[in-house]
Amino acid sequence: MSQPAAVRPASELAHAPSPPPQSVAVAIDAFIAATFARYEAVLVAEVPALPEPRALDPRKALRLVAQVTETLAGFAVGAAIGAVAIAMKRSFGAATRIAIDAELVRIASHQGPTGMVGMPPRSARFFANPLVAQEKPLVDELGGLLVMRLRQSAAEARRHVMAIARACPDMQKAFAMTVDLLTPDDATALAFTDQLATAWVHLRLKLGARPSTLTMAPAGARFDRARATWQAWSVATDGPAEPPLTPHDDVVAEGFLLQIR
Repeated sequence: MSQPAAVRPASELAHAPSPPPQSVAVAIDAFIAATFARYEAVLVAEVPALPEPRALDPRKALRLVAQVTETLAGFAVGAAIGAVAIAMKRSFGAATRIAIDAELVRIASHQGPTGMVGMPPRSARFFANPLVAQEKPLVDELGGLLVMRLRQSAAEARRHVMAIARACPDMQKAFAMTVDLLTPDDATALAFTDQLATAWVHLRLKLGARPSTLTMAPAGARFDRARATWQAWSVATDGPAEPPLTPHDDVVAEGFLLQIR
């Protein structure tokens, strides 16, 4: 005899969010897939041209690359969510705007929907040619980490956009149509391109590059948001100084040929 299905309390059922209709889920899936595919296309087009920084402190350089990666992944998710939220708020009434703003506040305070994504033990190389990877190790590290993080972040972005859809239960058809219209829009990819280029400028400056015309971020109103993001990042990453590496002569004197940290 089959076991009876578990009965959920009426109070729990009353507060459980209704899943969006299938048309909304399909539209969101297509939007997220297209948006994050364009992000990856930006990496393919832009990362190989990034100049390899001069890194006198390898530990600091790798730490900064990891921080740049996380900031760019966060921007990618936020841009995808923001595109949907802004389009819905512009097109519909005050009730929709209030509901979406409330959901955005929850997302920003890390109270939105969550999920677990398995982390691979290490990122794959970005450059297929191992000689290029050896010549540009920090650029290769950035590219490999970003590919991994963007693929993980796509699931996070989908969860948040679905949460925004659930916050607009009376606008499901309009929501699906709005997301369909956004799917071919490359505005998020253009913004991601600006963020990537500006991020690398600031990373190079943090590693000691001189603020010459070769290292300064591109000018123009288009880059205002990116400059603001990475100026704030530069301030936030001004933590305590890294402990100095043991001088090479001292390492050799202790019986070692290489310094490994």
